[in-house]
This record gives sequence, C-alpha cells and structure tokens, in this order.
Amino acid sequence: MSPRRLSFAITVVVAAHSFVGAAAESIYDIVNSNANLTTLAAALNATRGYDGGGTKLVDVLSGEGALTLFAPTNDAFAALPAGELDSWLRPENVGELDQILRYHVWPEKSEDCGGCDFSAADVVTLSGDLVHIHTTDNSTMVNEAYVTGADISASNGVIKVIDAVLFPNIAPVADDPVTAVSVATALKQTIMAICAIGATAILVA
Repeated sequence: MSPRRLSFAITVVVAAHSFVGAAAESIYDIVNSNANLTTLAAALNATRGYDGGGTKLVDVLSGEGALTLFAPTNDAFAALPAGELDSWLRPENVGELDQILRYHVWPEKSEDCGGCDFSAADVVTLSGDLVHIHTTDNSTMVNEAYVTGADISASNGVIKVIDAVLFPNIAPVADDPVTAVSVATALKQTIMAICAIGATAILVA
C-alpha cells in the first residue's frame, strides 16, 4: 500500500473512531463536557442527591432511552434575574430546581416523532407540563426560546441548545382535547380549593 493510501486509511479509521466515541456519550456526559453548558451542568449536578420519589434526573440523562434535552446556554442562565439561579442552587430549593430542569426534558427523541408537526406542536416533558415547539422565520422555538445551532446527538437522545431558560407557566395552551382536559381539571381543582377556603372562612366566622 502506498504511503498516500495508508495515510488516507488511517484518517478514515481515526474519523470513524471519533464519531463512534462521540455517539457513545450520554446527554449527561455531553452537558458536562460542553463549555457552553457549564451552568446547566452545575444545576443538574446540584440535583444529584434528589429523586423526588422517582428516578434521579442525572440517572435519566445518563441512562438508556430516547430523550430530547432543551439545554439553556450559560448566557441564558446569566439573563435570569439577579440571585434567582443562586436561590435554585440552595439545598432547600432542590425540589424546585429539579422540576424546572425536568421541564427541559422531553422523554422522546425528536427525530423519532414521526407524527409530530414541529411547525406547531405541544409535547409533555418529564415535569408533566407542556412545552410548545414551533417554527417562525425559519427558526425553531421552544416556548419563547430559540433553538441555536445544530442538534447534538447523544447515545440516549439529542440535545437542542436554546437561548433562554424555560418555565412551565409560559407554555401556551394547545387547542386539542388532551390539553382541554388538563386545563379543565386544573380549573376544577382551583375552584374546589377556593370553595374550600370560603367554607372554612364561614365556619370560622
């Protein structure tokens, strides 16, 4: 084999090895090694000892599965009101932090969702709340956040980097039966709570 062909063969092998190595990394591993996601990594690691009565989020993102992580950049976290991130990172607020981070995880790989219309789709995240995925001006948005750059493939799903932190209370309500039932249930629970408060006030009076 000529030196030129040998060099080409080595290059192909090295490139293939690098590709396989990258694909073998989990979402959690990639987040922890990405310089643009260090704040997200710190937030995830702050929940390491918290399971919320179920599987720890770190274990979910490290394990098998087909997941989509909407990953806020360092700049996205820096744009939060002063002191908000520090408050989340306190041990007494780990439950709230865990729920916020779970809101960034869709337990399905977006590429595998053949029936999803991403020009306007509502999907349920690990927190149990909806996020609204839609396209505008040739850009993909998740709620009010823009997806920046290409997707990052992982062994257990895909990472979509976004330019803002997501919050459950800003997810738009879709005009579909499933969402309507959820909204109706929430409204019913709210009304029942208000009635209960009123009844208590009457008894006290």
